Amino acid sequence: MKYNYWLNIAMMFRLKVIISVVFFQQFGFNSNLTASDSSPFCISEPSSNSIAGEDLHSTTHSIKDSNSNPIAVEDLHSTTHYLMDSNSSSDTNSKSTPVTKPTNLHPKTQINTMTPDTLKKEVFIYTHDTAISTAAKIMKGSSEFVGLRFGIEKLVESGAYPKFAYLPPPFIFSKKEVNTLIFQKRKVWTIKPKSAKKQVILYLHGGGYVANLSLVHWDFIQEIIQKTNSILVVPDYPLSPDFTYKDLYEFMDELYFWIIQAYPEHEIIFMGDSAGGGLSLAYAQYIQNRNLNSTSKNTPSKDSFLVEQHFPVDQHFPIEDSKLNEIAGAVRENIASWKTPQKIILLSPWLDLGMKNKDAKAIAELDKILSFEVLNLCSQAYLGNKNPTEDALKLQQVSPIYGPLLENVQIALFVGTHDLFWADSKKLTNQYADYAKSDHPAYSGFQFYEYPQMFHVWMLFTKLPESQSVIAQIADFLNN
Repeated sequence: MKYNYWLNIAMMFRLKVIISVVFFQQFGFNSNLTASDSSPFCISEPSSNSIAGEDLHSTTHSIKDSNSNPIAVEDLHSTTHYLMDSNSSSDTNSKSTPVTKPTNLHPKTQINTMTPDTLKKEVFIYTHDTAISTAAKIMKGSSEFVGLRFGIEKLVESGAYPKFAYLPPPFIFSKKEVNTLIFQKRKVWTIKPKSAKKQVILYLHGGGYVANLSLVHWDFIQEIIQKTNSILVVPDYPLSPDFTYKDLYEFMDELYFWIIQAYPEHEIIFMGDSAGGGLSLAYAQYIQNRNLNSTSKNTPSKDSFLVEQHFPVDQHFPIEDSKLNEIAGAVRENIASWKTPQKIILLSPWLDLGMKNKDAKAIAELDKILSFEVLNLCSQAYLGNKNPTEDALKLQQVSPIYGPLLENVQIALFVGTHDLFWADSKKLTNQYADYAKSDHPAYSGFQFYEYPQMFHVWMLFTKLPESQSVIAQIADFLNN
């Protein structure tokens, strides 16, 4: 009893420290600091939005310059791009050829300069060569100081993680049309900016398949919308342990069926962070397999889908339950081929549920957020089995690293080297490098963006200089 009492006291103290760190990161960093700077922090007044303890994980970190202004894209650190030559491997010691920077870009902002023809023949490798920012260093150090990794393990073990989605904050509604749909009694938000282009991004949040949408996700989504003018579809998808991957795929089938019918002329993009990144790739593989295995050739008419009648996408409407439940099963089976996404963006993706890559063990101590223990608990919940077999852990639907290479799909992957998922991200890049060398006509391009010393899903903390660099690169990937 005494042990449990003092353990609870320690956990409460740890929580208070984390809250203090988050507030300091939210309002106190000078985002122009570099590793060599010694300038004092600039403390600004916090906003009126309060942060509850259960929303701690979803607090966004706002980093401002000395005048409390957000960092602009033009103020990014300088970067260098590397393109692997046709005979090089993808390891860090491989020979690389610098890509020429176009003269019309700001000197501190660089993007992918490969031509479309070159992208279809080789894998693009980018290494961020600027020293890690002081803000990012402090975030890493504070995570270790307060024992964030241990705290996450305890949250997952006790089931105290956020199970309900953080609702869209007010800034999401500004100058946008936001609709709420219901699929299988779960909310899906569609967000359309006023000058939206014909591009739809299905954003799948991370959280180990157990934790839900957070404020950090909405902050990142806001940045993506502002930089791309794309329409975003953000689902509160079924989470474990209440649901398994089979339930999630049923939900995804219904949602994606609606997307491809509601946006028939739009370019479709999959984007996801962490577990959502793994799901993005796995579901795209699932669609490809489904199309290859489909034997039905009788495609029903557009009227039979009843999409326009029940889902007027361009109008605000509340829906109590998805009408697709009535027709989804019969109609889906009659579709000869589902439209596959044109592009996929993976942010620190979880690619192997079983974490079998031996190279990941060397990163375990460097990652201050993830641990093998917490990933094991999450994988058990996702599979619905506390003792999953090797075959179950290698199922394509849950571990896309073992799935097929995608055809006619462009992929961009972003990861830090102090992330447990870095090893499998490199492995996937190697797979696509071999794919590119094979001169297969279906290879459309793979871009690998590596940020040394950066931690898991750092790109979601949008005021970090490194995050702004990633957002600029994502915008370039989507806009070209």
